[in-house]
Amino acid sequence: FTKLGAFECTKPFMQKVLREGKDVAVFPGGALESRYAIPGRYICVIKNRKGFVRLAIEERRDILPMYTFGDEALLPQMAEPPRAIIALQDLVKEVFGLLVPPTLAGLPQRPPLTLVTGVPISLEDLWSERVGGEVGQAAVDEGHARYVSAMQALFDTNK
Repeated sequence: FTKLGAFECTKPFMQKVLREGKDVAVFPGGALESRYAIPGRYICVIKNRKGFVRLAIEERRDILPMYTFGDEALLPQMAEPPRAIIALQDLVKEVFGLLVPPTLAGLPQRPPLTLVTGVPISLEDLWSERVGGEVGQAAVDEGHARYVSAMQALFDTNK
């Protein structure tokens, strides 16, 4: 995946990249979100995903909300896979770091993809005093709430 521009998604590596003045694109739902990929069904796994917000605040960065329509149809999944399949997916993810979609409900598709971007979410009032400084949970929760609200508005405006 590195030849495609992907890199490890560890906090130290991302801090290094951000401190080099580069931006990073983070998919907070990660591999788990792909488990729910059914054409026309939009599910975001975001409720307990706050690490990217903490990182943005610590590194004194704002967040740009983005949403891709159509990607849920790339590798359609079964609506209700058996528990054994889910357990197998979880095991493979734990071992290899990828959520392999063994529950394909059809062949891979090439649907049109539409990427929409919102307005940058300012976190400046939540930033730590210095890059890499400590950030309280209240600041992370506030930044996360702003992100979720912005993503919902972005989705609703463009669906």
